[in-house]
Amino acid sequence: MLNQTNFNIGHTHIIVINKTTYNTNEAVNILKKVLLSSYLNSINTVDIIITKNFRYGILHLRKHSVKRSSVNSTNTYANKNIIYINPNEFNNPTKLNQILIHEIVHIKHRQINQFIRNRYEAKTKVSKFTHFIERKLNLLMRGRIKASPRLIKQLLLDIAEDFVLEGVAKIAEEFEIHGKLTHFNRHAAEKYSYALNMYLKQRQYSSCVKIIDEAMWTIGYYMIKDILEANPKSNLEKLMHLSPEKIINIHERSCHHLGRTPLISLNSGGYINYNSIIYNNKSN
Repeated sequence: MLNQTNFNIGHTHIIVINKTTYNTNEAVNILKKVLLSSYLNSINTVDIIITKNFRYGILHLRKHSVKRSSVNSTNTYANKNIIYINPNEFNNPTKLNQILIHEIVHIKHRQINQFIRNRYEAKTKVSKFTHFIERKLNLLMRGRIKASPRLIKQLLLDIAEDFVLEGVAKIAEEFEIHGKLTHFNRHAAEKYSYALNMYLKQRQYSSCVKIIDEAMWTIGYYMIKDILEANPKSNLEKLMHLSPEKIINIHERSCHHLGRTPLISLNSGGYINYNSIIYNNKSN
């Protein structure tokens, strides 16, 4: 049974689509209490789909192709912000709040960052060179596409983009829920970064998939945390406007200022060293 209901929070229109037996009215009452993120203010519409198909909250910026005219069938793409929520999350409003903040920050980040939005749209146009990271790594692993320098560089930029997106969203969660950053163990991020660098250089793509799945949030979190710590006048809103390459450059400078080894560097000295990985793939 499918239930749908609408309500507004400030200027944002929320559409709740319930594909489960969970009580829709109860879900809406809980959502009204936890959907208080300041990042919601600049978003016009969000669809929240309650479904058992996902374990956690997942954001999907769905593309709907629209014909411009009956003569020309060229497609344009319109964003539809969808957050999928498992009904079990409604049993823990604190965790639900955390999930919603995280996904709403993703929406805002892609909304205000033209670079990331363009990259996201390019990925959805299904060229074999613009698949998502896991798909690309799996194709490399099976020898279906060649590990050219150009492809490796694009793959590294895709990975960096995910680190930045997840890092910003993770830190936004903490600021909104706790009012401060609560994680202070950078060692795990260093360990993951070192391992990912090694696997990419050795072309062990199956291991890369595993590391990225486990480490995306950890590496991204400490990339952004290093920047904020070294630049007290910076904030998440400012960082959301920057390209992943720019974020990496600022992260590298911030770490040198703090006396730390960068998790990622474009030139030299980082646990993940882009130039070294590209050079190594050229040589092999």
